[in-house]
Amino acid sequence: MADAQATAFDSTWAVIQQSPAVLGFSAVLLQNRTTGEKVLAIAGTDPTSPADVLTDLVNIAVYGTVLGMPQYILLELFYAMLVSDGKLGASETLAVTGHSLGGFLAQAFTARHTAVVSAAYTYNAPGFSNIEPLLGFLGITDTSAAGKITNVHATDGLSMTAGLGTMLGASQPVRIEAVANPLANHSVVILGDALAVFSAYASLQPSL
Repeated sequence: MADAQATAFDSTWAVIQQSPAVLGFSAVLLQNRTTGEKVLAIAGTDPTSPADVLTDLVNIAVYGTVLGMPQYILLELFYAMLVSDGKLGASETLAVTGHSLGGFLAQAFTARHTAVVSAAYTYNAPGFSNIEPLLGFLGITDTSAAGKITNVHATDGLSMTAGLGTMLGASQPVRIEAVANPLANHSVVILGDALAVFSAYASLQPSL
């Protein structure tokens, strides 16, 4: 973030709890200083983390599921810790979000915790190889959680990740700025820049 962005972010959001750094998993519970809304944000792949890269290759690309996935187990443990420490009420609602690997985890978490997740937003996230075993693992008898999930993905350039497999929830394509590297469309930075422009359009002229 630029200094101005960091200042604006800090004036809007308070960091309630950062997850322990284990096996590449990273998440943070944020709270809006004005509305009180809480958001569980799950980090995407850190390309310098061997654990993250291995998770992408094995759990997502090969198996396409959170069954036995260490990072999903850590996500559930982090959520349980937030509840046990009083940072979240047992039935308190929150929004969930994540980019790429984080979005993969966010979809599964939303499906398993439909009652407490108000909405989920993923960015250039992959989907799952087989929905039925996943739902069985998560203890789900229907896919009502899908109505709470919006999967935002860049439409320009190539991607070996975004939309891979079967997504839980609705798909929202977004045009992004063309860049020299066609694979760069997976970057959350470029997608975030595009969403910032669309947000400006919505404020200046909603019809755009």
